[in-house]
Amino acid sequence: MALFIVGGSNSLFRDGWAAKLPGARNLSVGANTTLCGIFRCLLDDGPKSGDTIIWEYGLNEIVHSRMLYTTETILRNLEHFLILARRKRFKVLPLMLVPRKEELSDVMPGYYFDALDLFKQYGLTVVDASYEFRRRLGGVPSSYYADPVHYRRDDDVCGEIGRAVEKFLPEARIPLSAQPKLANGNIDLVRLRWSTIFENSIMKIPLAEMPVRIRMDGYGVARSIVAICRNGDSSGIRIRLTRRSTVLADARVSITCRNDKTILKAVNLDNVGNWSFCEGDILSMRYINAGGVVYAEQGLSARLRSVITLAEDALAGIIVERHE
Repeated sequence: MALFIVGGSNSLFRDGWAAKLPGARNLSVGANTTLCGIFRCLLDDGPKSGDTIIWEYGLNEIVHSRMLYTTETILRNLEHFLILARRKRFKVLPLMLVPRKEELSDVMPGYYFDALDLFKQYGLTVVDASYEFRRRLGGVPSSYYADPVHYRRDDDVCGEIGRAVEKFLPEARIPLSAQPKLANGNIDLVRLRWSTIFENSIMKIPLAEMPVRIRMDGYGVARSIVAICRNGDSSGIRIRLTRRSTVLADARVSITCRNDKTILKAVNLDNVGNWSFCEGDILSMRYINAGGVVYAEQGLSARLRSVITLAEDALAGIIVERHE
């Protein structure tokens, strides 16, 4: 059976904690939350029944809960990941990391305790690096961090985290069947017609050509659009949900990076409207054709002075919550 990692940038460094697991398939993407992990796990090259996933999005989710997402939204998405793992028969071992700001404060954020409770509800053992460092040292020194959101990459810090993960790998379990606290229905991907492939050193992602017009089947909620976001392209996506002639939700979302890199981004649609759909509703997407203010996730530009027509595809997926 195969071993996978889904997490943030702390999981991507070649000399980070994941170096202790050289045989793992790393699906991690920085500056994201569990939404991106869900997307990676639902792709055809993701884990299969019996495989093990190390989850490491706690640090990122604490950062997102400061100002961008509600804690309830983050926990709902995390619970969807656990329910998906149970449905697909994936084993899960959570690794909990904490940003420097919260680690050095007197009070841990509510998300930290709520996430641990959620893992407990689903019968999972957690590798809690924060707790282990505090138990052993009496507190986590600021020097254990290379910067506010990345641990120091040496044997004393990331090496210790990696050894703890390696030690507890046999404790990975398929999440138990439990009464959901926040999640409703089953998480799924809308199948798109792929046009091109985006590939770099850490991922290979199929992309769809836009514009896209989808007649929704069944009932549910669109939770996320996933896109390749590039620097310098100055572009965004206009997403609209309509029922006959009535517009139910309408948003302009940035897919332009603020810094000089290209990233995969799972955008949380909860922040820009109610995307509940019924059978026959139309979900449509196109590139925006005018600059101005757009909704921007972490690391993306919130104001576009002008826009361009992209020469490359950007849309990678649509995550929906399906209801019976």
